[in-house]
Amino acid sequence: MQLREVDGSLAGFVEYSTDLFDAATIRRLWTHVETLLEAALAAPTAPLDDVPMLTPDELAGTVADWNDTTTDFPDRCLHELFETRVAGQPDAVAVTGPEGPLTYRELDARANAVAHRLCTLGVGPDTLVGLCVQRGAAAAVIGMLGVLKAGGAYLAGTPGTAGPPAGPVPVRPHHLAYVIYTSGSTGRPKGVAVTHRGVVNNVTDLNRRAGIGPADRVLALSPVSFDMSVYEVLGLLAAGGTVVLPEPRHAKDPRHWLDLVDRYAVTVWNSAPTLLGALVDAAADQPPRPGTLRVAFLGGDWIPVSLPDRTRALFPGLTFVSLGGATEASIHSVVFPVESTDPSWVSIPYGRPMANQQLLIVDKELRPVPVGVPGELCLGGVGLTRGYLHRPGLTAARFIPHPYAGGFPVVPPGARLYRTGDLARYRADGVVELLGRLDHQVKVRGHRVELGEIAAILRQHAAVVEAVAVVGADSDSGAGRLVAYYVPLSRPEPTTSELRAHIKRTLPDYLVPEVFVALDALPLSPNGKVDRKALPPVAGQRPTLDTELVAPRSPLEQAVADIWRGVLQLDTVGVHDDFFDLGGQSLLATQVAALLRESFRVDVPLRAVFEAPTVAAQAELVSSAGQVDNVDVAAIAEIFLQVSRMSDEQARALLAEPVEVSS
Repeated sequence: MQLREVDGSLAGFVEYSTDLFDAATIRRLWTHVETLLEAALAAPTAPLDDVPMLTPDELAGTVADWNDTTTDFPDRCLHELFETRVAGQPDAVAVTGPEGPLTYRELDARANAVAHRLCTLGVGPDTLVGLCVQRGAAAAVIGMLGVLKAGGAYLAGTPGTAGPPAGPVPVRPHHLAYVIYTSGSTGRPKGVAVTHRGVVNNVTDLNRRAGIGPADRVLALSPVSFDMSVYEVLGLLAAGGTVVLPEPRHAKDPRHWLDLVDRYAVTVWNSAPTLLGALVDAAADQPPRPGTLRVAFLGGDWIPVSLPDRTRALFPGLTFVSLGGATEASIHSVVFPVESTDPSWVSIPYGRPMANQQLLIVDKELRPVPVGVPGELCLGGVGLTRGYLHRPGLTAARFIPHPYAGGFPVVPPGARLYRTGDLARYRADGVVELLGRLDHQVKVRGHRVELGEIAAILRQHAAVVEAVAVVGADSDSGAGRLVAYYVPLSRPEPTTSELRAHIKRTLPDYLVPEVFVALDALPLSPNGKVDRKALPPVAGQRPTLDTELVAPRSPLEQAVADIWRGVLQLDTVGVHDDFFDLGGQSLLATQVAALLRESFRVDVPLRAVFEAPTVAAQAELVSSAGQVDNVDVAAIAEIFLQVSRMSDEQARALLAEPVEVSS
């Protein structure tokens, strides 16, 4: 950008690369510069952080226009939606599975018996009732409805963790429906208190969008402790559909899921992406299944860009819907129907706000960010829950007053926002793109690293099905190093060299993982999300490379290889392996150069390590330096290897003696 003063005003132009930017983006950036300069001139003493960058029209578009989602929905409770279906279709099958079918009439009678008993025990509005049942049990459905009918709220759990009703129960939509615990960064779980109103809005919206009705059947794979179970059970029953339960012993077996999809002609899928991916993998090389799944709701984790097309190959005509949000906002707040995928996508777009819900991306001062600028995603609207059970301080920190409450018609006075901790940005059309987690932003060797971005790029590789990036600690120095775990499409897996080259085409060198670990499957939590804590430790084996493993052919090459093995923490290295393909990086290269200088008493500049990145080349480098410096490096190599085979006491005794190594 160049500016010059003309008749008391500033004029100028912007020069930009058309390979990186389009004209609309540059015009928008120029408008932001103008807005910033005008505001600075109007208030020259104001702190720079207080100077606005958005124009009034942009602010209105971000806060109001993109959040104009007001839609009617029933002012009812969840169980009342079910009772309406009982009255209209009493003999339709509500639940089926290993225990046989239950009609709406039968399910209602059993839930009423539970409610009657709970009422006699004093359960009423906002009373918490523990619900601890195994996945796939009809008792889970009966218990959920029974607690709600009694006016209480179920506290979801799983094993190993913690007649007609007596009369009308005065429970209203603002009362609690359930409490679900979510993990926290401190390790202390948080109980989210969810009311009927937000969930009724959510399931009503999903059913309307996908046309869910009495002919639909869903496979209920989620445990009651995971909030996606709420839609699988209460959402389908509200639409008059059928809930298909898996056999508890096989509830985690994708082949069993496939059998149930075929046997019951399941039409609705609702899960985290990894579970749908496992279902598709279980049907590998099998013919398409038209007439079964017609809609897939996916949420809770990143969706691989390849998954929609892979799924549609198995289930032709499938409607693929990406959902986002948080338990704190009544399950889902964001929707993006994936009609087709774009080869340029790094990830599936997050989407737009659902009915009666709002999205706002803000900076650290809670101001809306411009299009394309990363910020923290906040959720608002009908879906917001009460907050965290018995955690008023945490509730106040995460559920904050909306900064524009009362300032726009779509943001009423007293409105709140939930700070998700997600990093996101707006596209020019208002669609939100999720970039990762603020708590997954880490610093590695001074660089800020977004782990989600690395994993998303790795998933774009044609031979990678799923991936996750983490920072592992070097066992000796404690310094962080990037590790990528991935599931290959088939074996043999792609080489480390190939994966590194793939990532380097998009990301700078400091974002390229040092270690790649191929797994048959990523470990999952009970909710179907990747369990990072269960990822295996990085072993010391040599990664899969393009180069053939060639053992050291001389004492000098063996000594250099031993230095590499110690620095890289590997069991084996070949003389033609590239240092950087083995997980090396600039800091480790500095260590190698220092050890070569100290061990062989020759001058080895750091630059030479980069230019000669193999054991064979560095051994030749040391040998040449020895000739220049008149040092017998071969003799030193022999001593080096002799010492490496000794006990600590023998080595100390040998090294205490003076040794002549000059020729």
